[in-house]
Amino acid sequence: MAGGRGGAAQMLLGLQRTAGNRAVGELLARRRRLQRTPLIESDYASLSELRKVITVKQTSKYLNYGGLNEVPAQVEVSVADFEGSNVLSMGTVGQAEIEAATEGGWQAQAALAASHPELVWHKGALEGIRNISFVRRNVSGSAIKRISDLMTANITKRGPRPGPSKKRTDEAIANMFLHVFGQAIITTIWGRAAADLSGDIHERDQPALITGGKFTTVTERQAIDNYCDLINNLHGQTWGEQLSASLGVDGDTVWEPVTMARYADALQNLVAASFGWKMNPIQATNPEVAKFANMLNEVVHGTAPPNSAEAGAAAGAALGQAAN
Repeated sequence: MAGGRGGAAQMLLGLQRTAGNRAVGELLARRRRLQRTPLIESDYASLSELRKVITVKQTSKYLNYGGLNEVPAQVEVSVADFEGSNVLSMGTVGQAEIEAATEGGWQAQAALAASHPELVWHKGALEGIRNISFVRRNVSGSAIKRISDLMTANITKRGPRPGPSKKRTDEAIANMFLHVFGQAIITTIWGRAAADLSGDIHERDQPALITGGKFTTVTERQAIDNYCDLINNLHGQTWGEQLSASLGVDGDTVWEPVTMARYADALQNLVAASFGWKMNPIQATNPEVAKFANMLNEVVHGTAPPNSAEAGAAAGAALGQAAN
């Protein structure tokens, strides 16, 4: 009888340990998901090294519906520390295809729109994304890279990385911030679908990413960069959704320097926490922050930035109307 009770106690203790281990495992898994870490391209000397931390699933093209429809080849890229994946298809429109249609006139553009209706659906968003991506495309004189470079410069303490040199590591970190911040702010303003499309267009023009095959030294390096970009785009999209909800900002927001600084600082803190880095805060008084806020208002709402010729003309017209 005593032996039976002892056996039951041991069994109960074993079950408690199993449940405890499972609970700890689930807690650690949840913590990993919450503290997802973007990828730094220079950390990986080869595709085989990168494949140790990401999953690349390539699917060849195939026919369905009794051979009536061809499904293009695609690649699905994911990492183990958070849910979700980024899918890139041979059917995805690429930047080179868009540029060729632009140069080819209205017939080429109509044909492209017919074969890729997503370009029509997201036309306004894609135009806005282009305008915030290049300084020359707006009057405010800012672009996504101005803020992502500010984040890179704000790093005050980080551990050594396995890249070939500090210069290469710094360049790769800057590119990581460019993709994470870019996809975050695009998601916040225009939504995740538009952000995903714009990111895929940017990465699409190297078919070997999708179909596989032999890489040269140069194209392998490009592939490592592209795969890291696809994962970092996921980070940016997820964090962009989270910041939109937590800060109450979206496509209707009128951005002030304080709002922009709060958003950018929250995003860089997420990145810094995932890597264990120390970073200086982003200040609303930084001229680049004010420029970027003005640029978002210009592109999204059509508001001329302060001190611009357009703003001066509008103010003059308003004064004239008031005088009358």
